[in-house]
Amino acid sequence: MSTNSTNNKFKSTYNKTVWLYFIMSILVMYIHANNLRNVGLDNSHESLDWILTKILSNGIGNIVVPFFFMIAGLHFFTFRNDEIDIKKEIKRKVLRRMKTLFVPYILWNIICYAFYFVLTHTALVNLLNDTSVVELSINNLLYGIFLHKYNYPFWYLRDLILFTLFSPLIYCILTRKWLSELMLILLALSSIFVRLDISGLFFFVLGGFLAFYHYKFMEKRHDNYAEKCLCVIILLAMIIFNYLDYTFVYNVLLLASPISVWIITDSIVFPKEKWFIKQSFFIYACHVIPVSIVMKILAKISIRLGGSTICAIAYLITPWVTLLIIYFIAKILNKFLPSLYKVLSGGR
Repeated sequence: MSTNSTNNKFKSTYNKTVWLYFIMSILVMYIHANNLRNVGLDNSHESLDWILTKILSNGIGNIVVPFFFMIAGLHFFTFRNDEIDIKKEIKRKVLRRMKTLFVPYILWNIICYAFYFVLTHTALVNLLNDTSVVELSINNLLYGIFLHKYNYPFWYLRDLILFTLFSPLIYCILTRKWLSELMLILLALSSIFVRLDISGLFFFVLGGFLAFYHYKFMEKRHDNYAEKCLCVIILLAMIIFNYLDYTFVYNVLLLASPISVWIITDSIVFPKEKWFIKQSFFIYACHVIPVSIVMKILAKISIRLGGSTICAIAYLITPWVTLLIIYFIAKILNKFLPSLYKVLSGGR
């Protein structure tokens, strides 16, 4: 989830990418702000809270990960010029991403493990959705630190690290256009029909394919009205079919979602990004603990006040309250512990 472009090809879209990452990080919080179970509305399909959650968390929110993977692949396989030693450049990028991905991956997993261990051994355990006691054992430590057992959103970072390690092999495939097209087709078909959990690899390879053969398409401004209308239709249809539980059609449309978002947002004039807007990685990495606590507290308040509308409002404001908390955490860490913050934010 890096917004630090190391090449010149996409400088013109840097500001747009930063803002889209920021917006997507907020949508990630909506995915994890689902309060239906906490307010007893998980089977109330006609309640406002359920409808909003279905649209935001399960519909629009599912665009996030494909977009992250596509842009990650796009940036990884975009090189500064045609004269560099590609093997050395890939090695440099792999080593750099081990520093900016793997190190924060381990540190945040340790933080989450320690946090849940402490809380589940105190009266504050009721602030959590899962009140199971976190045990201190070698097995639990290994699962917690290396397999993100207590930091569930980090499955994305885990996969991105694995894709980065396999990037030399992916590069070899991308250098042959017909082979990369075949790989994309097979990955797409596997994702749709076989239901293998490899869609992340599809989008990462798609990003690389765009970097190799269609970078001008990604760099240029898309002003074609029909093109944008088609993209809007794709995204709206995806949300509608997800709402209606037409999984097959939804999965097909999802494959086109990140490119559709990229094209549609060309119409938006994004303001100059400020410091916090560029902290999307920290927001993503930090959000899981505060969003779950804020969601639980607001859910309890909404139950006392009563009504589906109150629960829906609680759901809608949860990510924004969480974002405010993360902002202050980021500002404090960056001011008083800048070296630590740099590591936790992946050097961004």
